[in-house]
Amino acid sequence: MHISRVIIGLVLWLFAPAAFAQTASGSSPPASLADSLTGGAKEDYEAGRRLYESGDYAGAFTAFQSALRESGDPRLLWNAAVCERAMQHNARAIVLVRRYLDSHSPFITPEAARNATLFLEAAEPLTARLDVQSNQPDAVVFVDNEPLGTVPLGPAARLDVGTHQVTVKKRDFADYAVTLRVLDSSDVHLAVVLHAAIHQGRLIVRAGSTDTIAVDGVAVALGTWTSTLPSGPHSVVVTVPGSPPSESQILIADNQTRVIDPNLVDVTTAASKRTGLPAGIPAWAWIVGGGVLAGVLVASVALLQSPDSGRGPIRGSVGFIQLQSP
Repeated sequence: MHISRVIIGLVLWLFAPAAFAQTASGSSPPASLADSLTGGAKEDYEAGRRLYESGDYAGAFTAFQSALRESGDPRLLWNAAVCERAMQHNARAIVLVRRYLDSHSPFITPEAARNATLFLEAAEPLTARLDVQSNQPDAVVFVDNEPLGTVPLGPAARLDVGTHQVTVKKRDFADYAVTLRVLDSSDVHLAVVLHAAIHQGRLIVRAGSTDTIAVDGVAVALGTWTSTLPSGPHSVVVTVPGSPPSESQILIADNQTRVIDPNLVDVTTAASKRTGLPAGIPAWAWIVGGGVLAGVLVASVALLQSPDSGRGPIRGSVGFIQLQSP
């Protein structure tokens, strides 16, 4: 591997300057990038050159990619690959150089093509091929949060030596994630089993011991009730003897727990008026697991303690709002 690093460094030292000219020997060489690009593409190209020469390889890469989108000139793929290599992203550089060669552009001279081939021969030993097999075809493979392709990956999918986070995703299935440590150029094989996502959450209703709880039109309990519900909207009605029913529409989210405590009605209603919370959110509905409405809780306590709140005794008490696990 040490020899490969020396070779690739030599290749880039010899040929990286050609990325900015790409002219050829002979009687009729193609126009250089500097001469053939116009408008915004030329501006981005020149900016990329300056950034590269200053050592800002990430900025240069972005500029060359912008020039490529504007002009479509495949020689800019080589420029982008040189930037990736400078950032030690050999696997990404290999992809760009292969695209560069596969374009078969008349702007790419035989000498430039040979240089690109030498680069591939030197860079590939510094990477490992990634083979991902899954029970779900067309699942998308991400490496370090960047999409690499769909299952099954092609032979060109590679990883740099080092540690990587690999995630496989498909709609309606739970994500599969694993941390891989690539030590050498040996192929990496990954067998992935994706499981169907379960779209559900928990609902906890804390009412008085004689209060009736109804969910989606069905009476379910007196007092306190806990259950798992499908994700989505649900209707919750709490009826206190001698009082009109208290009804609200709530939303159950995946893998979250929602806690409802009718005893908080007066406190949080007054707090919402003071804090300007949006209408339509029941004052007695609290989401935990994804976060607690702490601001409302603070305002509620302030109201309880305020001597000039203008309110009579408040039914119930704030109590404790605790994080719940689904």
